[in-house]
Amino acid sequence: MYNPHLARFVNGERPQLHHLSVTSVPIELGQDDVKEFLASFEVDPSDDIKCAAVGRLWEALLEKYPGVPFLMLRVADMRWKLNSRVTAYAMYLDLQRVLKDSAFSIWLQKARVKVLTEAVNTLRTYKDNTSIYTPSQRWRPNVAQDRIPASSCKLQHAEYVTFQESWEKMNAAGVNLDQYLNYHCLETNAIEGVLQFDPPATVMLSREGVYSEVSDRHLTAGGVVRDHAQALSILQDTRKAMDEIYKLVEDPKFELTMEMVCSLHKMLMRTNHILAIRQHGSSHIAHTHVGITRQHCAINVSVAGKEVKVMFCPFDSVDAELTAFCTRFNDLMRQHDVDPFAAAAWVSHVFVTIHPFEDGNGRLSRLLASIPLLRQRLPPLTVAVPWQNKYYHALNWTRANGDGDYGVLMKLLFQATEAAVDELRELQTSVRLPDHWQVTEEDTEMSA
Repeated sequence: MYNPHLARFVNGERPQLHHLSVTSVPIELGQDDVKEFLASFEVDPSDDIKCAAVGRLWEALLEKYPGVPFLMLRVADMRWKLNSRVTAYAMYLDLQRVLKDSAFSIWLQKARVKVLTEAVNTLRTYKDNTSIYTPSQRWRPNVAQDRIPASSCKLQHAEYVTFQESWEKMNAAGVNLDQYLNYHCLETNAIEGVLQFDPPATVMLSREGVYSEVSDRHLTAGGVVRDHAQALSILQDTRKAMDEIYKLVEDPKFELTMEMVCSLHKMLMRTNHILAIRQHGSSHIAHTHVGITRQHCAINVSVAGKEVKVMFCPFDSVDAELTAFCTRFNDLMRQHDVDPFAAAAWVSHVFVTIHPFEDGNGRLSRLLASIPLLRQRLPPLTVAVPWQNKYYHALNWTRANGDGDYGVLMKLLFQATEAAVDELRELQTSVRLPDHWQVTEEDTEMSA
C-alpha cells in the first residue's frame, strides 16, 4: 500500500509530505508488524473503539521502532487530531530534521506560535485565577515537605487485631491474596469512574482473574468505558502494575525515583493511553499522555466537586515537586516507627496534591501508598466505590488542614481496606455463580 492513512487521524492543517520515508511502509518493521499495521488503515474511521485500538497500536509500534519517520508522522497526526498538540509538535520537529521540507518548515513555525502561546496562556491563567478555587484547596508549593507522620499517629492495636482476623476469615472463606488483588483492580478503576462491572462479573473476575471472558452487558453506567475488551485490558494493566509494586517491595535496595514513578504510570495506563469513552450520552476518543509528567505535555489539571474545587501543582513545577516527593518517600520508608497506614496517608496526600500526570493519579497513588502496608505483610489499599465520598473528603480535609495531621485520612484508608476484605468475602459467598461461569450466546450477540 502506498502512503496509507486513516481518515480519522489525518491532520489536514499541515502541508502534504511526499518524502519516501513517510509515504512507503518502512522495511524496518517485522513481517507480522507490517501486516497488523497495514490492516489498521482499513478500520472504519467512524468506529471509536476500533480507532482507539489503532492509536494504541501505532504508539506501541513507534516505541518498538523509534525514529521511523513513517510511524512518527502517523502518531504525530493522531496526537494533533486528539488535541495532544505539545507532544505532537515535538514529534513533528524531530520529523522535520529528517525531511527538511520547506513547506513543512513554514507550517511548523506557525504551529510553534500557536502551541507555545496556548501553553503560556494556560499556565498564566491557571496561576493567576486562584480565586476560582476553594481557598483551602489552592496549590501550595513544596507540598512534599509536609510533615511526615509522627510515631504517635497510629491505629489502636485492637484495630490491627480485628483487621488480621478479617483477613484470616477471608482466606478461610476460600478467598486468597490473588483474588483480593483482582478485586483491588476492579475497585480502584471503579472509584475513578473508569469502569464498573455488575456484581456477578465482579465476583467472577476477582475469582477467576482479570483475563477471564466477560461481555459488554456486565459493564454498568458507573464507568466511561463500555467496551469489555478495553475494560479487561485496563484491569490487566492495573494488575501488572500491582505485581510490579510487589517486586519493588521485595528488593531490599529499593528506592523510589521519578523515572520509576513514570515507568509505573506507563504500565498502569497503557490502555488508557488512547481510549474510546462514553460520557453524557456521546462517545469520543480520549488521548492521555502516559509515562511522562504534565510538565512535558504542558497540561494543568483541577478537580471540581460539589463542595470544593481543587487546584493541583502548575505544570511547570511538577518535576521538581515529584522529585522532592520521591526523596521524602524514601526517607519515610526508612523510619520504622511510623504506622503503615499513617505512611500511606502521607503518600496519598502528597502525591494526589501534586497530581503529576494528566490522568491516573488516584490509581497510582493507591499503588504507591500500598508499599508501606506490603512491607508489613498487609494487603494493599483498596478503596471501594461505597467509600468514595468519604475518601475524597479525607484527602481534601488533610490538604486543607496542612499541619501534618493525617489521623482522618489514616483512619479512612484503614477502614476502607478492612471493609474491602469483608466485602469481597461477602460477595464470594452471597453471589452464586456456576463453577465455570461463561459468556452466553446472548452476550456474544450483544457485544458484536
